[in-house]
Amino acid sequence: MYRDFPEKYDEFATIGWNHKEENQIYNKFNFNEKQVADIGSGSGKSTFLLAPYAKFVIGIEPEKSMRDLAIKKVKEKGIANIRFIEGAAENIPLPYNSVDYVTAITTVMNPPDEVIPRFIEEAERVVKPGGTIIYKGVTPGWYGGELDHIIQDQWAIENDPIADNEWNKAGFSFEDYQVIQDYGTLDKIIDVYGFIFGLSVIEFLRKHRKTTITWSYRWYFKQVNAG
Repeated sequence: MYRDFPEKYDEFATIGWNHKEENQIYNKFNFNEKQVADIGSGSGKSTFLLAPYAKFVIGIEPEKSMRDLAIKKVKEKGIANIRFIEGAAENIPLPYNSVDYVTAITTVMNPPDEVIPRFIEEAERVVKPGGTIIYKGVTPGWYGGELDHIIQDQWAIENDPIADNEWNKAGFSFEDYQVIQDYGTLDKIIDVYGFIFGLSVIEFLRKHRKTTITWSYRWYFKQVNAG
């Protein structure tokens, strides 16, 4: 999906979202005049949301097609406090103590029991003393949002509890919140959401004439070396 259909994924990541709840989470932390490393930045959605709050945001993404799309957007929007570079959660290409925040917004951590500890180790290396690591993922049992029971993704069923345990074991606090994604029309939700999650979902959307999806997200966060 990320490599072969970056535009379709970008449409899914940006269409119909009300960012009111997400903004409340961003307001929980003081990004003012801070340097942020946004890991797994994809086509730039999370990086662009952080930019108005922060002094500078470095989007770090391993997939070239997604990175190219994000860079194109930066040029089109004329945003001066964003830069995109190649890198991954397990290998963040930044020096020690170089940023105030490390964020990873719906970044894929696979397999979670290997990648999450490595990401935390790398994030603790690059964040300044007193800085904060933030990870946003789908709340366990909400893969694909409210249609988790239709999608029944085996990877999520097996790995969501493992991932949640890794964050808890590492001392992260968390908050859950829900948001509604409104596609506007049945054709659009089938074209985007249905394209990603498959035929059984498309059949359900058509049968119930659904044009919105409710999601539950879990934000994990931890302040590092505060003392």
